Amino acid sequence: MKRKTILHLHISLAGLCLPFLIVYLITGILYTFGIKGDFVSSKETVSITQKFSLDQESIQREFTKILEEKKVKIPTGDITVRKAGTSWQAIWNGSDCEHILEPASEDNNYKLTLKHANWHRNLVQLHKAKGGMVFKIFAALMTLFVLSLFSLGLCLSLQSKVMRNEIGFSILLGTALLIAALMLS
Repeated sequence: MKRKTILHLHISLAGLCLPFLIVYLITGILYTFGIKGDFVSSKETVSITQKFSLDQESIQREFTKILEEKKVKIPTGDITVRKAGTSWQAIWNGSDCEHILEPASEDNNYKLTLKHANWHRNLVQLHKAKGGMVFKIFAALMTLFVLSLFSLGLCLSLQSKVMRNEIGFSILLGTALLIAALMLS
């Protein structure tokens, strides 16, 4: 491939990727330092007149009915039922929400906690590829974009004798820094 073609591909791909990479880098930094965003929570009591058994399937069925009646998004993840003595708690996580259902002190009443991620937490979830299929595709594409950018940049640098020495030195220095970081960790 000609140098000019490689250069144009490199520039076009870099321009296309830059907004995504900036978001990805910022959310990675925030997540690294434990700044994960928050949930917006609401709590209420719901009544279920019909008795149901305490197996996971029955609880999930009732939980789904409650969420559908309230027109609340069904979480994308799995439901977890924790039992403690005679009580229990059902936690249903998704990429942008967490819902909790547990018995209240009165018969047939249950405490429902609805937690929805704010925009900041959604961005951090994007970084972790925990935002459903769209975010998983995004993460995979980012990997391909970055790999392509590095490959095109490497091809450009290897075509020039001066740059060939510079890229070789940079790769060696980067490898030494990686080894040092691994040894210090």
